[in-house]
Amino acid sequence: MQWYDGPTRPDRQPPPVSDRPPPAAGSRSGRRPYADASPYAGSRDRDPRGRQASGGDPYARPASGEGTDADVAEVGSPRRRLPRWVRFSLAVATALVVGWLALTRLTAPDADVRAARPRFPDNFTTQVDVTVRSRVGDPQVVLPPRPPALPGLEFAGTNGEAGPTVQGRMEWRSIEVPGHGQRGFSLYWKVRDCADALAAGEREVAVPLRVVGARGAGSTLRLSVGVQRDLLPSVCTTDQDAGRPRLVAAGPVRGAGRDTLQVLVTVQNVGGRPLTYRDTVVTADSSLRVLSLSGDSARPDAVGQDQPRLVPVGEERTIPLVFHANDCRVPVDSAAAVTMRFAGQPGRPVELPVRLADNWENFLGVCAGP
Repeated sequence: MQWYDGPTRPDRQPPPVSDRPPPAAGSRSGRRPYADASPYAGSRDRDPRGRQASGGDPYARPASGEGTDADVAEVGSPRRRLPRWVRFSLAVATALVVGWLALTRLTAPDADVRAARPRFPDNFTTQVDVTVRSRVGDPQVVLPPRPPALPGLEFAGTNGEAGPTVQGRMEWRSIEVPGHGQRGFSLYWKVRDCADALAAGEREVAVPLRVVGARGAGSTLRLSVGVQRDLLPSVCTTDQDAGRPRLVAAGPVRGAGRDTLQVLVTVQNVGGRPLTYRDTVVTADSSLRVLSLSGDSARPDAVGQDQPRLVPVGEERTIPLVFHANDCRVPVDSAAAVTMRFAGQPGRPVELPVRLADNWENFLGVCAGP
């Protein structure tokens, strides 16, 4: 195989470019062809961008009158601005929201509080567990709470932390919360009358708690413990219509004066309404009334002037009963039993039988009469 580096061979020269042939005889030489005169002439020889498909400068600016993509301007509607009053209103609203958030942050209390669901240690008491959390590093003090008065319920204090004052009244102590810490305590309510408590229904119960910091600045927290119906113990479901006395103890027997004996009878009210003690009669002969003592006095009251005693719901009261020693009026052959009568429901008395001894002679002694 041989390589040829010499001049180009004559037989390999490209053919000469001939001039355009003249128009044929008889043609209209003075006029351009229809294709050349058409405004769309050469459109097939142009590429989509309007440049000549062959020949010419591809970067040359198209002639006037030739349509291109660049000639078609995207004309859109001008952007409409909001009216001035709308912009002003938006600015004012934004400023108010930002100011309110800043003010809320600056005036936020240094502690927060939350309450758990009510619990019931017994049939007559409601307990609400409370947690106070401090947001600052300094210790704070929760002052004794003062809940609003609730119909049929009585506030019984905080965790039982009470101490007597000089005047003998009970005063609930303050509770200290450490800095960035928390402290838990409980609030207690006791039912006093289920009828009044149930009438309150879905009334919301909110307890204000006053929290004071080390520098004397304080804030009041609002503690919501739910509605009043949620605070009612089980007695308001089982015995909400009347008070019911229950004998706790009877005795001891001691002398109350000359020829008199005194017996202390302790009664508990297990019903849903308060009890009022009226009188006591001998069971075998209801015409014989038993004397009652007022307080701790050793002098018996006159017959028919018994002092009434209130027995609140769920609580106990001790009622002293006074008898004549060696009393011959009592039925000797019957058991020494009395009936205590209370007013536990309007229009209907409530009775409580109490057995003191097997017979009256064993209790009062042998009759001293003839």
